[in-house]
Amino acid sequence: MPDFSQCEVCHNGVKKDERVCCDLCKAHFHGTCADLSRQEVACLRGVNRRLQFFCRNCNLLDTLKMLQNDVKELKEKLSERDKKQQGESSYLGVINESQTISDNQLFDEPEERQRRGCNVIINNLPELDESTVTVNDKQTYELNSVTKLIALPGVENIEIIKCYRIGKTVTNKPRPIRVILSSAMTAKNVIVKYKAQNGIYVNRDLTKMQQNRAYTIRKEFKRRLSVGYKDIKLKYMNGIPQIVSTKNQ
Repeated sequence: MPDFSQCEVCHNGVKKDERVCCDLCKAHFHGTCADLSRQEVACLRGVNRRLQFFCRNCNLLDTLKMLQNDVKELKEKLSERDKKQQGESSYLGVINESQTISDNQLFDEPEERQRRGCNVIINNLPELDESTVTVNDKQTYELNSVTKLIALPGVENIEIIKCYRIGKTVTNKPRPIRVILSSAMTAKNVIVKYKAQNGIYVNRDLTKMQQNRAYTIRKEFKRRLSVGYKDIKLKYMNGIPQIVSTKNQ
């Protein structure tokens, strides 16, 4: 292998001992061109590394394939239910309405998922009453609370770009906090390493399409329980619930 190769982003030469290689397309990149920190580059260049690196193009292709598979799977399930459950037209109407996907949504979805890849959502973190504190005091409190919460062993150099509450204010219920981090790898590590405590959860920042799918699956899970299904449970994969059987477990 030559000592120099060309970076796929800036097209300048990159030394062998400075480059990172996409694990899918095998293209070479400067760490900065791939939006990686020095620590992330060092981790990816380690002899016994466990993390994989996929460039932007490969990430988009992979996300698009996953999205196409999701759409295909949803259409097949809807078709099957339509045939087997003619008596549940009202329920199927809800499913069809929530899973209607426009061409624009399908086109924008990969980029939207990648954009949210640097984010995490924190649920049930106590929220101060704005009527009793200043806006600046509340923002300082929340930034300090988030910083302390995600200061996890094994997750280094966490840089919080921004954090803010989302959704409408509800009495006696804290709104979720969206936390924007410096990289998707940092966000993924935080989600993997964090263990729920005191009812506070850290999850992926799902797109509207992913939220709709998760809502529909949970609704179907509740319906099955209500009609007598017993050997089933919800299992979360990449932040999306799946209905699985508990038999033989």
